[in-house]
Amino acid sequence: MAKKPKTDEEIAAFRDKVCDVATRLFIERGPQNVTMRQIASTLGVSPMTPYRYFQDKDEILATVRAEAFHRFSASLEQAVQQAPDARAKARAVGDAYVAFAKTYPAALPTDLFFHATRRRTLPGVASSQSPRPGDHGGLCA
Repeated sequence: MAKKPKTDEEIAAFRDKVCDVATRLFIERGPQNVTMRQIASTLGVSPMTPYRYFQDKDEILATVRAEAFHRFSASLEQAVQQAPDARAKARAVGDAYVAFAKTYPAALPTDLFFHATRRRTLPGVASSQSPRPGDHGGLCA
């Protein structure tokens, strides 16, 4: 008898698990030192299982980066919306940055946030190009 197809919720849940495990491994070892096989082993699945949900490690890394950037962006936007004037907005952005760094200490100073490993566009990510010198990952206009 054939296996029942996975629901969208089951697919999303497994993708989230992959990203959670990959994030931890990327932080511990650096993205360049993590393999799909290690991600699968940590999840307790066959080495090919993650490939059913992601094209490759670069897609996982892009997804992890996009989520970190969205969280960071949302915290900055919320801070700015709540501030009454320009000075308060500037202060709120600084406070939000520090609060984000304390909540997600590994997100900002590591390769997870700003640097890409290959140049290509992936779903949900505008661009995964490596920044040029002086480029701040699109955070500064």
